[in-house]
Amino acid sequence: MNCPVCSKVLPDGSKVCTGCAADLSKWRPKQEIPPNTPAVILEQRNVFTMSSLLSQLAPFARLFGVLALFCALLYGGYRGYIAYILRAETGNSAVDTQAEAAQLNSAVPEVRLSTAGFERLYQEYSAQAAALNIPTLKNGATDYFQSGVRDIETISFAAMEEAGINVTEEPFTQEELAKAGQEKFSYKCAGEGKTEYLTELPEDNRGRSLCWIIKPESKWVQAQWLPKLHRWSPWTAEQLISGAEKYTEKIFGPAAVEEEKAKTETLIRRNKKKKQRPAAGNAEVFLGTFKTRFQREGALAALERMRALTAPAPQSAP
Repeated sequence: MNCPVCSKVLPDGSKVCTGCAADLSKWRPKQEIPPNTPAVILEQRNVFTMSSLLSQLAPFARLFGVLALFCALLYGGYRGYIAYILRAETGNSAVDTQAEAAQLNSAVPEVRLSTAGFERLYQEYSAQAAALNIPTLKNGATDYFQSGVRDIETISFAAMEEAGINVTEEPFTQEELAKAGQEKFSYKCAGEGKTEYLTELPEDNRGRSLCWIIKPESKWVQAQWLPKLHRWSPWTAEQLISGAEKYTEKIFGPAAVEEEKAKTETLIRRNKKKKQRPAAGNAEVFLGTFKTRFQREGALAALERMRALTAPAPQSAP
């Protein structure tokens, strides 16, 4: 027999080639022997082992890994894009929202947020969806309502300025500009003989007499403690309410609501003309035609709570 690797002539039945040390057990004799050849010619035997199977699957595993990574990146990019669009729709820039969320974060439990407006609108939305055989999405409706609440409780500098309520800006000192290049901070507070640079505003005013909030372009805006609202704010309570009212009427006012109602009616007419049941994807589309109204109810609820918290205490009868 001949070695199938180096062609050295070997005794029939050899297990290892004495010339190249090839393992001949992986080879087997051919069934048909051509004439004028050694009596035994070996052909490769198909020996399946776990390592051989894994080596064959390796290219598919690498391909699957690449596809999974691509899908993860695509999904992350899609969510980031949607978040950007939602911020753009509400009129709050990323800088405004992140820098001001803490300063207007309500921590007062005495007055609960009213959901009466939400429940009334949700019943209207549910009835119209049922007439079209479209499932309702209560979580989505709640998200829209809460976004309206956040628009008021974290109202931006830009929204207040559009309402004609401005603030006095103070530039960074040279030391603060250098510090900003080394540390991350959005606020500073002074009290008890020291100044702190913070990433979040304190939840109370203990030990602090003044705080400042960063505006874009490295400007400070002085904030005051509003005890009734239990928050730091660059505006008085009266200014907050006035600016929030104007913002609500501008973004979620009657004109925006009527435009949205027209979209709802158009969708209803379009679906009534169809003989088949609307596609499941229509549930999100239909809810989207109520978005402004749910956001308006959230904004009005936040305003109602703000007014209740800042209302003068009732005087007792003499």
